Amino acid sequence: MVNDVESEETSYLLNQRNFEQGSNRNKWKYITGGVVAGAALFSLGMLSGAGLALHSESSDLQSTTSALELMSTSTNHPGIEVSNKYISKSQTRPEYPWLMEGKMKGSTILEPFKVTTFNVIDAIDDNSESLNAINYQWSLERKIDDQNENEIDLQLKRRTLLQLKGVDQEEIDAKEPVSELVAQGTSSSFIHNFDQLGLHRLTLEATYESESGTSQVLRSTVNVVVKYIRKEIHSVDDEDRETLLSAWQVLMTTNDEDGVNEYGDDFMSFTRLSTEHNNLAADKTCDHLHDGMGFVPAHVSLTRLLEASLQSVDASVTLPYWEYTIDVEDVIANKKSDFAYEWRNIPMFTDKWFGSSDEVTGQLKDSIFVDLNLKGNEYSTSKNGYGLTRAPWNNLKTSSFTRFFGGGSGFNEKSSIFVEADQMSTCSVLQDTLVNGATTLSSFNGGAAGQAHGPIHMFTGGQTGTKSLSEHMTKIGFHAHGKEYNQYWGDGVTMMFLNIKALWRYDLWSCSDSCDESTGQSDCACSCDVNDIVTSPAYDALFSSYIESWNDADGNGGDGMMRGMLDLMCNVFPQDGGVVMGDHASSAAASDPSFWVMHGTVERYLQLMRIQSRFTSESWDSAVFASNVHPNSATCIGHAETDTLVFGDIDGVTYTNGEYYDYLDPSYSNTPYVYDNFAWDHCDALGYQISTPN
Repeated sequence: MVNDVESEETSYLLNQRNFEQGSNRNKWKYITGGVVAGAALFSLGMLSGAGLALHSESSDLQSTTSALELMSTSTNHPGIEVSNKYISKSQTRPEYPWLMEGKMKGSTILEPFKVTTFNVIDAIDDNSESLNAINYQWSLERKIDDQNENEIDLQLKRRTLLQLKGVDQEEIDAKEPVSELVAQGTSSSFIHNFDQLGLHRLTLEATYESESGTSQVLRSTVNVVVKYIRKEIHSVDDEDRETLLSAWQVLMTTNDEDGVNEYGDDFMSFTRLSTEHNNLAADKTCDHLHDGMGFVPAHVSLTRLLEASLQSVDASVTLPYWEYTIDVEDVIANKKSDFAYEWRNIPMFTDKWFGSSDEVTGQLKDSIFVDLNLKGNEYSTSKNGYGLTRAPWNNLKTSSFTRFFGGGSGFNEKSSIFVEADQMSTCSVLQDTLVNGATTLSSFNGGAAGQAHGPIHMFTGGQTGTKSLSEHMTKIGFHAHGKEYNQYWGDGVTMMFLNIKALWRYDLWSCSDSCDESTGQSDCACSCDVNDIVTSPAYDALFSSYIESWNDADGNGGDGMMRGMLDLMCNVFPQDGGVVMGDHASSAAASDPSFWVMHGTVERYLQLMRIQSRFTSESWDSAVFASNVHPNSATCIGHAETDTLVFGDIDGVTYTNGEYYDYLDPSYSNTPYVYDNFAWDHCDALGYQISTPN
């Protein structure tokens, strides 16, 4: 009954590893063409071929008199195996606690809207006598009383939408009959496409006749929990990728009024979602999304809003997550840490997914997202000087979103400063964050938003308008070495990233707000006054740590070096258009579609931490971090435990941050989605234990 046939599906799977010793790092390589991993989840049972043999409960039913004695002594029952295109023998199962207790104990998780086949594994009696199946009766039920109180009723959504469209009630009942009996079947295979979430019970009654002529009816019952399964993006097959992107295109080309009328209340346009992120992150008062305890609930809820909107268009889609450390470590191990060239060519940044960009202009060249633009819209409350949905401190004129993948150069020049390996989000950083560092919910918010996450945004977005930055920094007194001056990423490019927005909130970074298409980039450049900054409280608040750590080549103090850097920002670079950021690196990050697969990754980290009880404290006492600059306000709304979620209702429910955090607890089956696994094989191969720390 158990065979060795593997799925014919292929994926970007690390199923073999080649190890090389080099520069204190065990290198590994991807071998493509292996079986698909991590897309369907199993709580109990063994894998059988490309399917799963489900754990079942047997019971003997009334049958012919001649079978009674045999049945009374037999514990045999027919097995059931399940298969779909993602189920594979190499499955790694996440240990969600709710699969181990209560009504869902022993359940198998399957996806909705994926054709799923259940097959009979026929029984053998106690005397090892073959049993000949006479007939089969399958019955699939979804009982209302079995469901989690937070379970989303997809059928109710469909019926409500039909009502809003004016469909006759009789026709609605015919299209969407309400019944706890979902489906039935009478063959040895039962094929079903689940269109409801939650706990289902599948019962098989099989009538058998033995070689001796006796007959008996045996029953097997299995529990199936239907959830959307968020998969790591490299494992998503072409069909599901194309389905997802087709739904995404609808969000980009449909306004909110038309979308709600056609698809229901969950619809939100991509323009609205990305604009709302910019509004909240670029508010003059403070950043309501970052640098505080609101980072996780805000971004997890925003991710769910996009996913729910996509599912309103096509209920079969699930938003994948991007485990970006896979690509980071691949560049380090197999591509000589050449982030200057290789990062822009990873799978995420090709026409297959989120598009490739021009090395000089940073603008997109291909993919379905090529025509996206950032023009201000009815939802915009924060815009740059050109009226674009960008940070007010970022007067980049280009109306499309941009990725510069580096910095240090002027407009229409290739970047010249890039990250080094230890400046990216690596497995080492992930281990430091999840295993060694984030012992509290507060430190997790800081670490996950910081080095375990932030460099992907910063380097991908990049920076321009800083012509000859490395040469300028060398003259100021920084030590320079290497062809591309990578060491200037932190003290040069990143320093400006982090502090320009703070200077703007201190009213020390000035940007015109009245530029138009006829205004040149240099004529709309942001600028500042060095003396105003140096004599303000902002100088010590923002720059003291840099000043203390910097010394020039002659051993002089960092104050002069900082003044030199400010002179570049305030006086030199504005002559050529001024310092500007690519959108991933600023409040407009959500305008870049690759943004939307990054924060499920953070939630997956959080679920691991909570399942394994790694937090020593989940206190929200210091909700607004010191890095959240708000000089004109006593606090920053959006980060406190009792603050309402900044993006509004999620799946029709109003939550505070604290309530939403409780709702997200992976100990309970509350969310409509789960993650495919909690395995980091690529990190394990390098000696970094993420899921099972030493």
